[in-house]
Amino acid sequence: MKSAMSKTLLSAGVALCFSVAPAAQATILSSFLTFDGPQCTAGPVVSQCGGEDRLQDDSLSAYIPAGGSTQSGFAVGDIIYGMITMSNVGASGRSTVNVGADNQVMILFSAQVTGFAGAGATTGSPVLQLGAVPTSSSFDLAEICGAICAGHVTANTIGVALTTPQTENALSNGANPLNWTTAQVTTFLNEGGATHGPWGWEASLGLDATSDFFNFKPNSTTNVQLGGIERGAFTIENQDFGVKQWAPVDLFNFNGDKVLGDATLDIGSVATNITDAQRAGGWFFKDQSSFYVNPIPEPGSLALMGIALAGLGGMARRRLQG
Repeated sequence: MKSAMSKTLLSAGVALCFSVAPAAQATILSSFLTFDGPQCTAGPVVSQCGGEDRLQDDSLSAYIPAGGSTQSGFAVGDIIYGMITMSNVGASGRSTVNVGADNQVMILFSAQVTGFAGAGATTGSPVLQLGAVPTSSSFDLAEICGAICAGHVTANTIGVALTTPQTENALSNGANPLNWTTAQVTTFLNEGGATHGPWGWEASLGLDATSDFFNFKPNSTTNVQLGGIERGAFTIENQDFGVKQWAPVDLFNFNGDKVLGDATLDIGSVATNITDAQRAGGWFFKDQSSFYVNPIPEPGSLALMGIALAGLGGMARRRLQG
């Protein structure tokens, strides 16, 4: 009987260990995530054995050819930028919830073609390698995002997570950021986002580690409007909700190698069947993909968990001795 009781108390301690929220600033983005660790990288792509959280997205991308409007294929120096809005989040241990009913989560991104993977490393190679846009470009994230992202963008940053507490219906211009034009993205966000609600910065993603990558495999290297697929592994450079560590998430690159990243973009499907209004607004592509992250609590939260477990352990010993 005593043994059974001690097991019950220990089980309660384990449950408490995973239910304590991180002692950190609560933000819109962090409210959707599960801070449960632990890491597990032995399985297949995004193995879901370590508490990874999935963020499903919808996005729009613009294409700026380095060689001008007459360019007939991808080339080094081309810029792809746009916005990613989160439609739902499937956090580890929770039911999938929709994003946007009460809050908005968006990733603003900008990347430049830096080379071509595969044999020959020429324009005809199958996979585009994307990197950060030079700071001298008007499509650099620091330039596009402006004051919202001041101090949070480095030379390696390719994406910034922005949020607003307003609902879709409370925002102007059709409520949804996917109704914005490219001009509205590059103008209104840079002016502080007042036209589209009080947007604020939450996190920055960069290509910092040796294993980080951002690749796009087009269906055609001569027609940029035929879509393709994308994958990526990124470093979370800095963030606003107090997480001190990210368990690495795994996925395969286009060479079939398993790589690890703080955040991964898993096989995004790029298509060109956007609406006439979106095309008139300057957009070329749309995409649906999933981001995966696995945040774990900061040390302060781990200490609280340890205290709770120690207290439960003492209770178990006293009951056994009694």
